[in-house]
Amino acid sequence: MSKENYTEFFLKNPLFSGLSEGSLKALYSISQDVFLKQDECLMKEGEEAQDIFFILEGDLRVVKHDQDTQIYHTINHLYPGDSVGELTLFDKARRSASIYAVTDAHLLKIASKELHKLSREREDISTIYLELSKKTSQKLRETTDIAAMALKKQVEEYKNRANIGQIFIYSIVILSLFAYSTLPLRHVLTVVSNTTYISVPMIILISGFVFLFIYSSRLPLYVFGFTMANWKKSIFEGFFFTLPLLVLIVLGKWLAIHFFQTYQSEHLFEPFAFSKEHTIQAWIVLNFVYCLFVPAQELMARGVLQGLLEKFLIGKGRIMTSIFVSNLIFSAGHLFLSETIAITVFVAGLYLGWLYSRTHNLLGVILAHCLLGVWGFSVVGVVLSQ
Repeated sequence: MSKENYTEFFLKNPLFSGLSEGSLKALYSISQDVFLKQDECLMKEGEEAQDIFFILEGDLRVVKHDQDTQIYHTINHLYPGDSVGELTLFDKARRSASIYAVTDAHLLKIASKELHKLSREREDISTIYLELSKKTSQKLRETTDIAAMALKKQVEEYKNRANIGQIFIYSIVILSLFAYSTLPLRHVLTVVSNTTYISVPMIILISGFVFLFIYSSRLPLYVFGFTMANWKKSIFEGFFFTLPLLVLIVLGKWLAIHFFQTYQSEHLFEPFAFSKEHTIQAWIVLNFVYCLFVPAQELMARGVLQGLLEKFLIGKGRIMTSIFVSNLIFSAGHLFLSETIAITVFVAGLYLGWLYSRTHNLLGVILAHCLLGVWGFSVVGVVLSQ
């Protein structure tokens, strides 16, 4: 930058608007050029403060180090015309933050002691201190707003962490009950004709814990998927995205019948595979009961587990992680039936979790779950070993 450009910078900068031509020349004479490459550090937090900088070209970012978490937070960005380190003119405290170049940058550096000396020689230089004090007070107001927003965000994070802690406690209790009930439940399953007699009490138990959690969390219902937002999209996707899977179920059974001797005696469609009474009334009751408890299962797996994990986790992979972990927890609760059923619940849950992540509305996944269950078990007649 030429000398004329320096002079133009000083003239245009409000900090120097009250200076005479002689003072501007004197100010220019005590300034030094500083050039930074991208990501280069201008000053580090805790360093002794001796100089003030004026940005001529390039962008800089202000970074604060959190001693507790060892995380570096970007708290502000600076641009051409901004000043850096002006507090050194008022006290000798050390740097309160670090400054890094976002792009290649060009700055002017003026030593505070040189500026103090010049202010004693030229009376109008003292106007710089007045303008800097105004600018500093403005920065403090902005910093206060930023701090208030950060504090609000931190409070929200603490609430989310508390809520996620609660739901995992509930989940652990439920899974522990399932685990302790495994042996007597296996015995009961050898007596009853189907698992409805077992699954209904279990789902009631799950529902009780879930609704107790929702009530105690005091979170808005939309967090758990109780919302009319995106309801049309949710239902549309829940129906049409599931249709190809229904075809795959039929194809899978057809392949099993033709290539595995164990299934060669079965028919492609066996609507009464899960009912001893081969009547349409029994078929309707069985599927009605099944669909009646699907909302409770989806509320637990998607609305609570997956939804809160998405809210709690951070990073690009948080959605996929929440889908995987929530289904791992939920499918583990089905191990008492059999490993095959638990794996099936997990795999189907990956699809339902992805479907839920698109709208965060429970209507679509409830519809998809009912379609998959009724079609797979009560139309095609896919029997999972117990």
